[in-house]
Amino acid sequence: MPASVTSVEFARATGGLTLKDDAIIDFGLIITCILPGCVVLWGLGHLYPPLEAWISGASMASATVGSFFYVALAAIGTGLTASCVRWLVIDTLHHCTGLRPPDWNYALLAERTAAYHLLTENHYKYYQFYANMVVAIVFAYAAWRGDHSFSEQPLGRAEVISLSLVVVFLAASRDSLSRYYRRAGELLRTEAPPRPKLTLPPKRRK
Repeated sequence: MPASVTSVEFARATGGLTLKDDAIIDFGLIITCILPGCVVLWGLGHLYPPLEAWISGASMASATVGSFFYVALAAIGTGLTASCVRWLVIDTLHHCTGLRPPDWNYALLAERTAAYHLLTENHYKYYQFYANMVVAIVFAYAAWRGDHSFSEQPLGRAEVISLSLVVVFLAASRDSLSRYYRRAGELLRTEAPPRPKLTLPPKRRK
């Protein structure tokens, strides 16, 4: 499947998208873009105070539908930006450390769309969430640290929590990507043709 065509678009084009899938799409968007994007926005708020006031809890309490929509769009945009960094850094890290994508036969997608879509939602979406959160946490911590000097906030709890989350999310991302590669590879793998049986020539009668 080309990189510009997602599993959702492929399913919609082949008539495989149902109302139940729409709910999954919304959940996938939340975990892959909106949640990491909110963490990135929190970090940006330490670099740009007006942004922090815009997305603060007090501001959201009196927010209108329009302002909430703009915050959601901002979270999606920053989440997609984090996803680009994830593709550039974390995907490369996993691939360089032995986790390689298998050789897939994309011609099989037409008849196995539903199964491929299920694998994407159950494994690859979670990989995106875990890996995007690594990028978001690293950025948010760097922004927070840039706003607080070591004399004001010495090394301690913030570093322990941030490092622990990064390690956990990075390990979970590798596990999810490994499961996705393995199971999608089994799904889209072309079966090898059976080997011809060796037959001995008939014995000649004396």
